[in-house]
Amino acid sequence: MHIDYHTHHERCGHAVGKLEEYVQRGIELGLQQLGLSDHLPLIHVDPASYYPEMAMPMAELPRYVEECLTLKERYRGVIDLRVGLEADYIEGYEEQIREILSPYPWDYLIGSVHFLGEWDITDHRQVHGWEGKDALEVYRLYYDAVKKSALSGLYDIIGHMDVIKR
Repeated sequence: MHIDYHTHHERCGHAVGKLEEYVQRGIELGLQQLGLSDHLPLIHVDPASYYPEMAMPMAELPRYVEECLTLKERYRGVIDLRVGLEADYIEGYEEQIREILSPYPWDYLIGSVHFLGEWDITDHRQVHGWEGKDALEVYRLYYDAVKKSALSGLYDIIGHMDVIKR
């Protein structure tokens, strides 16, 4: 079966294209299933003062879900659309994450670790965060967070477990 469950769209700020364009492209490629999975808004840093283009604004989350559900119905019988989200695991914020996610009818949730504290280890603009750090210790902290995300019960899928290599 040809599927793609990890997609990002213009709402997240670091991708381009509208949701429906992704659906149409998935159909062109012959995908049987396509997951729509933009980024959960940032909750552990102030999005207004943090690095731009990291995730969708919180005000967009309900509109995102509504659009996904509309597209799921519109393309029923053409492509099996799944409504998802990539939600960062942030240690100490598990209950906030659960509260934000719980009102919505997700088909799946991707749990990913991008942040160690306020440092996004995947962001090319933050490579200075490695300065003075023991790389093996950073890897240990990263994989400890991945393990905690898996054990949290918040997610259905763990996303790009090797993203630290970036």
